[in-house]
Amino acid sequence: MAERSAPIDSNLLSKIVFELEFTEDWLNIGLISTPILEQIAQEYLDEKHINPDPKHYRYRVFRRFMDQNRDLPELHFDGILDLTEYDADPELRETIISDLIDREECPIYILKRIANTRAGVLREKALAKLQTLQP
Repeated sequence: MAERSAPIDSNLLSKIVFELEFTEDWLNIGLISTPILEQIAQEYLDEKHINPDPKHYRYRVFRRFMDQNRDLPELHFDGILDLTEYDADPELRETIISDLIDREECPIYILKRIANTRAGVLREKALAKLQTLQP
């Protein structure tokens, strides 16, 4: 990522946030903040000629959050799972849910919720993890 000398203009930042399809829910559950938005906006400006798909930037923000929070509270699992309900990209929704299932501290009730509301690979993955956790 190229270094920038000045903050991104607030109008440009708002435009990029809109283009990347971040919703207020991302802010409400703590996945993004102004510094994170400025960082991802700069990455988007630097890379959009190479990778213009907004889902890649949303996933990048999600992964950074997950990597920086090794012991994720249950509240975040709920919020992130709810967030996937509204994301426009089905592939991103599935990837994020799969990542939640993979987390060691993923609560049993979240796994059950996924198993009861999803089909296919996600359902099977949640059921398989539930079997390893239950006596």
